[in-house]
Amino acid sequence: PTVIPPRVGGVQGGIAFTGGSNSQAYVRRRPTSVLCYRPTEYKEMRRQHTDLQTPLADKFQLDVGDESKSTVKLTQWIGELRRLIEQRGLDPVFRVASSLNPGSAETYLLAEWGKLTLAQVQTFVTLLQCGDEYDRENLEFSGEVIRKSMGPELFNRVTAFAEPTASGPELFRIAVDQVTCMSDAVVRTLSNQLEKLDLSKVPGENVSELSKDISEIAKKIEASGKPPDDLMSLIISPYTEALASDDEELNNTYVTLVQRTQYPPALGGKVDPDMKIQAMIATAISKLKPSPPGGGGGGGGQNQGGKKCFKCGSSEHLKNGCPLNQNGSKDWRSIPPNTSKGDPTEKTVD
Repeated sequence: PTVIPPRVGGVQGGIAFTGGSNSQAYVRRRPTSVLCYRPTEYKEMRRQHTDLQTPLADKFQLDVGDESKSTVKLTQWIGELRRLIEQRGLDPVFRVASSLNPGSAETYLLAEWGKLTLAQVQTFVTLLQCGDEYDRENLEFSGEVIRKSMGPELFNRVTAFAEPTASGPELFRIAVDQVTCMSDAVVRTLSNQLEKLDLSKVPGENVSELSKDISEIAKKIEASGKPPDDLMSLIISPYTEALASDDEELNNTYVTLVQRTQYPPALGGKVDPDMKIQAMIATAISKLKPSPPGGGGGGGGQNQGGKKCFKCGSSEHLKNGCPLNQNGSKDWRSIPPNTSKGDPTEKTVD
């Protein structure tokens, strides 16, 4: 039987294929891929129709809302959707024109997605439904693709504004509207969550857990496509507030760990990736307050990994901070004997 060519596309090897522009200057002489073919043999047609309705991979699913785990940006979702739609020859129904005459000026919805209103898209869809059978199929197949390429929250929002039989172009335009409207509200909510994070409220004041919470919220803000200008200060604030709350105690802890060579980021060489955040915090702490006397240490004997005071032997402090140095008295070992006054040249230490 004679195969009727699609409105946009052609016939190759006795099989019709779709895809391309309404403009005569961009008419495709061959299909983009085998998925552009529309076979008429039942088994092949059934298999092809199943493939044509397969959605985007899970990692490219777009969603909105506070509970969403999606980190996909709207522009990334549209880019992946466009690639999939064009590979399957579904794109003619997204090339909105004022008429179906060849050469009519068109607006490609997947490239200029903010240019047309929903009403303009619906008018074009009505024209397609009254004409070519391949256009009607592409409207249906693209609708299934978009429905299944949205997360549950975005799906609920889009279908609440769409007719049950809404086509791909209509669902796409509604989805763009919903994501754009949601972005501002979501960013405000997430930013507030970020500001309220507090290390003292994390079990065990675990910095790693706090960092995970901050990272998850920051990813969601980035995915909205509208990160606030002060995003970095929002990320840092949970750390800086914790440091300011008890800087003396934290500084003393930091100095002690460094003196005992028990703080890996301060040892030089290759830094453990898991210690990067702790290293950042330690650096900030060290700047909050000068190190106490003797913080830099000096030579001397070590006892079980801790340094000892040269003067009294205590492991609680170093020589410069020794209580025996009251009233500016000098260490007797640093004063040479005065032999003219009969000072002995040797002294016995108990």
